[in-house]
Amino acid sequence: MIPNLYKKEAIPNKIPKNLEKKIREFKTSNKKEFIKKSFDYLTSKYKTDRVHFITKLFDLYKTDLNSLWGIKGFIYCTQMNYLLRVMLVKSKLFQDSDIELMPSNTWHIIPHQYLRIKLNDKDCLNVDPWAFNLGIGYGDFAHGFHAGSIFPRKK
Repeated sequence: MIPNLYKKEAIPNKIPKNLEKKIREFKTSNKKEFIKKSFDYLTSKYKTDRVHFITKLFDLYKTDLNSLWGIKGFIYCTQMNYLLRVMLVKSKLFQDSDIELMPSNTWHIIPHQYLRIKLNDKDCLNVDPWAFNLGIGYGDFAHGFHAGSIFPRKK
């Protein structure tokens, strides 16, 4: 079982100062705008690639927010989604109940997770920041053979 694929990590009361600063910097009353700014930041800060998916397996168990926020480079989908959840909830634009962990798989065999974010009573937005750098667009998610490239986007 992949850690945290189906379990929501608790949103901590205290978060790293530089994470608080980013949330304030992105703050807006427009929910979609805040999601997009946070998404763009996380997809530029962290790397995604298939090689590290295998070579960094022991990092899959990291769930400490301070540790995750300090990482430079590769993190897993569950970790990137956790960081995005923290940003959304701490912005006070969203409740944690507005954010649903969605299980998926890539190539029909590799477990994966993306987020479904409730914008209002009628609308939701699917986001998959981990898969973005592999070619899956904003508002879409990796699933089946719609799983992006083996090689990350060039920055």
